[in-house]
Amino acid sequence: MSQTPLTQVTCIADAIPNATIKWFKSGQEILGNEIYRIQSPGSGVSQLFISPTKTSYNEMLFGIYRCEAMNSLGRSFINIILERATVPGLVNEIKIVDVTPTQVRFKIYNDIYDGGMPIKKIYVEYYQKYEPSDRHTQELPFSKLENLYIINHLLPFTYYSFRFAAENEVGKGLKALSREKFSISLHF
Repeated sequence: MSQTPLTQVTCIADAIPNATIKWFKSGQEILGNEIYRIQSPGSGVSQLFISPTKTSYNEMLFGIYRCEAMNSLGRSFINIILERATVPGLVNEIKIVDVTPTQVRFKIYNDIYDGGMPIKKIYVEYYQKYEPSDRHTQELPFSKLENLYIINHLLPFTYYSFRFAAENEVGKGLKALSREKFSISLHF
């Protein structure tokens, strides 16, 4: 059974005299219920925990939340935007840069849709053309600046198929099949 994602938003009001903090969504004050829980761990600090249920996990939870602090001298607020994050999109524009007898170097040319959170890793799944059940996966760190990747320890004179996926904090995206199938061969 998978766990329900929990989001925590913290609001800190540095005020003298101490401020009372309230949370709002769509102009309505948020009160504790099965979705929202509010804690005040210290003076001038309020934490809003958002725990969607199966029936409430929809677009209504996302949007602008308002933290409002007030004391006898006045009132102040800050709007906090909560957006949905998803797994990354397909890694589908791969170009082979170089092939040696036992390695392939490739670049990723498209801007991968990151799903709203930074991409952390690229997964390369590869297998010999006639042995699809013997799959290998290599996990590589992702960088937008340095997008040259290397797969080593391949067999010469062998056809390989490659599939690529990206991962962020939400999870791993779908694997995209490389359009290029090629033979690793010796260069003379």
